[in-house]
Amino acid sequence: MNTLRTKWPDKPVFISEFGFDPFPSTALDGDKEIFSEWTNHFRHKNEFVIGTSMWTFNDYRSGYAATTAEENRVWGGIISSWRQKRRLFNRIKKEHSPVLDIQVSNIDFEKNTANIVMPIRDAGDYPSHSMRNYKLEYQFKNSKGETVLKQSHDLPNLTPKDGEWKSAISWGEITRRYFRFHHKFNNSNWLFKI
Repeated sequence: MNTLRTKWPDKPVFISEFGFDPFPSTALDGDKEIFSEWTNHFRHKNEFVIGTSMWTFNDYRSGYAATTAEENRVWGGIISSWRQKRRLFNRIKKEHSPVLDIQVSNIDFEKNTANIVMPIRDAGDYPSHSMRNYKLEYQFKNSKGETVLKQSHDLPNLTPKDGEWKSAISWGEITRRYFRFHHKFNNSNWLFKI
């Protein structure tokens, strides 16, 4: 990386086709913790890295030598040949989120409110980018997993320089027996039980 930066100091770098060993089977529970380690290699060290492309996004069918009998190449895809998400999908989604976390505090069922804090990745982090037209969606689920209330909150335009976004959310009257609060930030899921 340093050699590239020295040779072309004004050029951004996009790292293409990195990956890891194939999964041993087509099972969906496959995860690769090493992906987080690799991503952390770019964080706060190489601000000129603008993106990466993992090999491969999905498994694929092939008759190539050393392919399994079912002709399925399981090259660490986050999606199977049948378009089913592996556990690795959620890891990659979280690693590529412009938000580090969603913190929920001061949940008050008397006032039907809670406080939200979202730390935003700064410019030295990877990846970081401005967010426009994002929403925070939240819902309550009952003990059967059924959604009993769903709402959203439009977010202002946010940039890596903002550091974090804070706000309060509110909801209509619900019965206390509903015990799961689920929120989603533009397809990045965090789940908190209360």
